Order: sequence, then C-alpha cells, then structure tokens
Amino acid sequence: EKRLRQFPATADVLVSLEQRLVAVALKDDTDISDASLTEALEGAGYAVKAIRRTETSMATLREQVKAGRE
Repeated sequence: EKRLRQFPATADVLVSLEQRLVAVALKDDTDISDASLTEALEGAGYAVKAIRRTETSMATLREQVKAGRE
C-alpha cells in the first residue's frame, strides 16, 4: 500500500489480502501505467495476475470486500 500511495496520481488505495485485491483510485486527469503498478506491487513481493480498470467507486469496492468477509 505504501508504494502505491507514493505515486502522485494516487488518491486512495484499498488492499484485501484475503480476496487478493488491490484497488487504486486516481486523482482527476491523472494516470499510472500498468507497468508502473506492476513494478510497485512486484517490488513489494506480490505477484500480479491481472490489472483491470473500472469506474466502480472505492466505497462500492470496500462494501464488496467487507461482504466477502462475512
């Protein structure tokens, strides 16, 4: 999470180790390349299976993660 927050474009980060999910919300009109995200995650010791871009809000993703724990 710390590595992802270091990107200037990062607005928010959600990590769920249980669900093997990392979500990064970007600031308006900014982007982080898939290669940079992969490098940051692999540098932290995680394997990247896929990167999917979505318009789903962080609040919704947090609800889905929480529901997955129940």
